[in-house]
Amino acid sequence: GRVVSQLNKYLPKRQFILIGPGRWGSRGDIKLGVSVTYSDINNTSMLIEVARQKGNYVPELSFGTHFFQDLVESSIRYLPLYPDDPDIKFDESFFTQSKNILPEILAEFAHLANTIRVIDVPKTTDGLVLNIYMNTEVEEAVGFLSERTTVLDATEPKRDKPRV
Repeated sequence: GRVVSQLNKYLPKRQFILIGPGRWGSRGDIKLGVSVTYSDINNTSMLIEVARQKGNYVPELSFGTHFFQDLVESSIRYLPLYPDDPDIKFDESFFTQSKNILPEILAEFAHLANTIRVIDVPKTTDGLVLNIYMNTEVEEAVGFLSERTTVLDATEPKRDKPRV
């Protein structure tokens, strides 16, 4: 959790996504997920919890927890990811094969580079950025790489007249 907290302080606010195993915010048992507090991740734009199936067991994620409510209240997007589900298409190789810049930006945590990966998406993809579109009503999301564009925040109410 300490390295996540340091990344949260170092990376530009709301310009990075945290992706990791199990339930984030779990205290005590590391087997449940990433042991962090809300203040350790409060600058991220999105949290993706990865639920890998182990035998017949799929980890329980953060839905309905106090930690999840903190995310919702601060407009941090949340996405549960079930990569073992046959209906899910997830290009894990992008994350495992892209250059890990963790040792460059937080040298004191370089020994964790096999466990924690930090990817500069625009540098890795010749300037492309990761976009994630979500529809919570149908519980679907799609992530794709594209050129940087200005996107309106869907949470901002549409107005007929400009603000004065």
